[in-house]
Parts: sequence; structure tokens; C-alpha cells
Amino acid sequence: MATNASKPNFLCIGAQKAGTTWLYHNLKGHPQIWLPAYKEIHYFDEIHLDKSTVTRIERNRLSTLNRELNKKLKGETISYSYLKFLAHLAFSEVKDDQWYLSLFKDATSQDAIGEITPAYSALPELGVKHIKSLLGDIKIIYLLRNPIKRAWSQVVTSRRWDTLDHQQISYEEWIEMIDAKYSLLKGHYTITITNYEKYFAQEQILYLFYDDICLNPANLLQKVCDFLEIKYEETFFNSTMNSLFNNSPKMDIPEKVAEYLTEKYKEQEEFIIKRFQPASFKL
Repeated sequence: MATNASKPNFLCIGAQKAGTTWLYHNLKGHPQIWLPAYKEIHYFDEIHLDKSTVTRIERNRLSTLNRELNKKLKGETISYSYLKFLAHLAFSEVKDDQWYLSLFKDATSQDAIGEITPAYSALPELGVKHIKSLLGDIKIIYLLRNPIKRAWSQVVTSRRWDTLDHQQISYEEWIEMIDAKYSLLKGHYTITITNYEKYFAQEQILYLFYDDICLNPANLLQKVCDFLEIKYEETFFNSTMNSLFNNSPKMDIPEKVAEYLTEKYKEQEEFIIKRFQPASFKL
């Protein structure tokens, strides 16, 4: 890929709970790839999604910075450049296209420059158009997962720090979380694919599947390297390929909730199976 020192030439747009954190940690160690010090920039969704989303993004940035500062105060090795980057994300008063591009100013020699923000899968068409107008004909990576399992993982993760025992959460509460607009958009594969394929040619989009991370991670990483037109060597990923990142708490889906999810995501599941025929999608 041609190097552009001021702009990303690839984005991974999600989906949430489909292996994007694993992909970030693997790609971060590749000598030809530049990624930001922190995984999720959340620029385009901050611009194009609703106010509650913006508030959530701002709160998450502050809590991340606070968490890392506390680690530093406790004696853990946290680089000042990393903390400075987090502070820049949290406290910049103006966030516009120039601010976004400035985040990539240190990417001067790598062949593949990008970022990974799963929330970009939830962007409306105007947000995808914004990506195209700012970044041009970049490459898009989209990781998909069985929509039922993806949705369940998302809502369980959203209650990760809740002191309430998961067994005490009512059916109605689970359904409210599943049906939250933002959650639905992150798992609406048909809308995401339609929006992105309107602005990016199919050969510019790499569709991958979460289950292949579990079955054959080396093969999936080779596909990514081939797509980004960079060298693949298994040694680049020795320390991260078989690692687990950002795992959701383990919890079986309550029977009634499983029935609801099965019906709700039937169309999405059928669309993915028909469109891509992935052998591993039903795992």
C-alpha cells in the first residue's frame, strides 16, 4: 500500500464483540503497520451519532485516562507518550477533521496506517460518506460474528462492572439492553454493509469472521496482511496470536432471552449465510 503520512489508509469498523481488540493487539506489533497508542479513536461516530453517544464517548475517554493514571501512580510501567495521547483524546476542545488527521502525524514510514473503532459499523450513511470524503479510497476491514452471540456478548459486557448478580437481571431488563438503538445498529450487518458498499468498492472491503480467530488465527492474519499488501510472517504475531483480549464474562443465555434473540436476528443470520456462506459462522 502507498504510504500517506497524514491519513489512515485502512480502517477496521467492527463489529463490536467480534474480535477487534484481538486484531488490534496483533496488528500493533507488525513492523509495517502504524496504529494509534489507544485502540478506539471514536471520531466519526462522535460527529455523526446522537448526543447520548457523544456523552458516552467522553465519559469512556476520561475513565480510561483515570484508570491508566492510577496504574502509573501504583508503580506500573505506563509510558508518558501513551498517557499524553489519552489526555489529548479526552481534553481537546475542538475535534474536527484536522484534529483527527493530526493523530496520525507520527506515522511516517509504515506502509499501512489505520485505526480500529467498532462503533464505525453503526454510522449512518452520512458518516460513511464523511470517511470517504476525508480519507478517499481506503481499505475497510469488517469482522462479523454470529449475530445472536455477538448481541449477547455485547449486553453481558455492558453489565460487566455492575454489582448486581447477572442471575438477578430480569427478562425485561435484558430485552431493554438488546433493543437499545445503539446496540441494534452495531449488529445490523445489512445496514452497515449497504452503507459502506455504497461508497467503497467490494474489493476495498475485507469481510472476516470471528470464529476463524478461534479456528485458524494465522490464516486470518495472513488474509489481513495480503489485503493491506504487507508482508506476513508468523513471528510478527507469536506473542499475541493465541492470546485472549477483552473477553466477556461467561454466562449462558436464559432460555426466553435466547428465543427472543433468535427471532430478532433471524434475518441478519440468513443474510450473512447467503451472502458469504462462511463455514464457521454457526459455531
